[in-house]
Amino acid sequence: MPLDRSQFFFQQKTSPLDITDALSYLDAVKYQYFQNQPEVYNHFLDIIKDFKSQVIDTPGVIQRVSQLFHRNRILIQGFNIFLPLGYRINVSNNLAEPHTITVTTPMGTDILTTSPGYDSTALSYLGAVKNQFQNQPEVYNHFLDIMKDFKSQVIDTPGVIQRVSQLFLGS
Repeated sequence: MPLDRSQFFFQQKTSPLDITDALSYLDAVKYQYFQNQPEVYNHFLDIIKDFKSQVIDTPGVIQRVSQLFHRNRILIQGFNIFLPLGYRINVSNNLAEPHTITVTTPMGTDILTTSPGYDSTALSYLGAVKNQFQNQPEVYNHFLDIMKDFKSQVIDTPGVIQRVSQLFLGS
């Protein structure tokens, strides 16, 4: 049964997560958008697992999902069905700012900018790092923090190389 994409686009969560909506969203991710890219779907599931096990918090899951689905405003906006009450993602309608996302939280509003920073090679590498350190989730999370610092230009390429080398050598 084809998914009515509009059901996710402007849906506002006002009650606990409905399992049918969640399964429809997961089907859309897996079959309609990333059928030929299983690594994207698997990475999405990893993000959800990390969120559910509280390895990452709500702002972290919003950032990661928005980055992963940066080319698909329907999936980004549709992710609202998974967010706790008080949180909301709105994708910009401005064609001049296609990667601008407004995130409303109980503490206020933030603007996120996503970009095509994750390609399938990068996702494969992230998956390989996660698998390598599956028994050491703190190493994987520290690796993600290093990548986040790099993306936000807190550190440069030599800094990434140095930090990741130290992290992996110590593990």
